[in-house]
Amino acid sequence: MRRRRRQLMSWERRVARPPQDQPWTWHTRELLESPAWRRRSVNVTRLLDRLEIDHASHAGRENGALMATYDQLVAYGIPRSEIREAIDEAEFLGLARCERGGRWGGTNRPSRYRLTYYADRDLNPASNEWKGVTDEAIDAWRAARSQERKAQAAGRLARRQKRIGNSESRPTVVRKVALPPASIATWPTDGGRKS
Repeated sequence: MRRRRRQLMSWERRVARPPQDQPWTWHTRELLESPAWRRRSVNVTRLLDRLEIDHASHAGRENGALMATYDQLVAYGIPRSEIREAIDEAEFLGLARCERGGRWGGTNRPSRYRLTYYADRDLNPASNEWKGVTDEAIDAWRAARSQERKAQAAGRLARRQKRIGNSESRPTVVRKVALPPASIATWPTDGGRKS
């Protein structure tokens, strides 16, 4: 009986463990059940997946200095116009922090990311900021973002109308197109069928 138990434990150790020949990441059950994780958008999911790939590529030792360029995120499936919003949402949900980079004085400094559910590169424990995010807070944040987007769209429309002027006050220009003479036209007379 004891020998059988040892064989089973040995088998479990071989089968129920992460693969040894490739990098991997882990998630706690508490994280997977949290409102922040369950209610994240598809673009936040893609952003976090891309950051976890970078985290795994550095053996989990560069959290806080993870980098993902816009081109990498676009290649991973996030539309370029949605990247900034995905980063903002991930920060609100407490799943990631971003130290924004940019271009100044002829230099190009990339943005650096930290996944809050892993320890950082200075060996500080995971901050788990996602634990404080509730369903009500997510709903309120999304409603505010929706209002913000509507206001921005209205502002863009107003600026566009101001730039091109009011279409009712401008005369409509109709262009006349000259048709070729009937002798040049090559319309099939037999319905397009060949004889």
